[in-house]
Amino acid sequence: MDESFRDFYSRERRVYEGTLEEELGIRKFEIENKRMLYYIMRELKLLFPSGINNVLDVGGGIGATLYSISQYVKISNAYSVDLYIPPEYIQKVLHNIKFVNATVYDLSKIFNENFFDVVLLIDVIEHLFDTDKAIAEIRKVLRKDGFLVISTPNLSSLANRLLLLFGYQPLGTEVSTNKHYGRPKKYNLREGVAGHIRVFSYKALLEFLKDNGFEVIKAYTVINNWPKEYSLLNHIEKFLITIDKSLGSRILVIGKKV
Repeated sequence: MDESFRDFYSRERRVYEGTLEEELGIRKFEIENKRMLYYIMRELKLLFPSGINNVLDVGGGIGATLYSISQYVKISNAYSVDLYIPPEYIQKVLHNIKFVNATVYDLSKIFNENFFDVVLLIDVIEHLFDTDKAIAEIRKVLRKDGFLVISTPNLSSLANRLLLLFGYQPLGTEVSTNKHYGRPKKYNLREGVAGHIRVFSYKALLEFLKDNGFEVIKAYTVINNWPKEYSLLNHIEKFLITIDKSLGSRILVIGKKV
């Protein structure tokens, strides 16, 4: 990882502005309003009705996502790998999660091969320079027939197609680590940039996973976490993905290691 980006991602204030309660509240919103986390949990419950032995959350950050999933899906051993390690008081609250300070490129140095039943890569791959090496490392620690759950912004969403048509920068893409450029102000859904480097279209992500040793067993797109003032976009997107599953703002893929 480029050192400037290592610094960018390891700075707590750039990644987690809120408290643990606020972060858990965001996950609760996703679940209750059938956004991405709701579908991730639904797929995991279908795959593992009796629970999961070993789960790794790559880029797990403060642990809110993995903790929220564990409230609905039984997880025996939960691990979170990130450059950011939450303070001790959060680790005590989320005591069922083992936090490891490392990058995705170090997985095989830390964990045994063929160890995990599930690896979560939730809104992380768009932050990685070397996506090929990252997927190779995940394959090493994932057991045969284990599952990779991956979500990421959809470059080919309907919203992005329309933005490009009128000459604007697509959502989920960034040209600076300081601020957003080339986007209508009303589409600046967050103040700070996220540090997105690689952005996938729906088709590109499926091809990428297949070429890197995964059988895609489930793939579709999900609507964005649109704020209340964009309720019209919410309804339009919800309708359109019933017609074409590739038009939503966020991609969800479940891949099985083969």
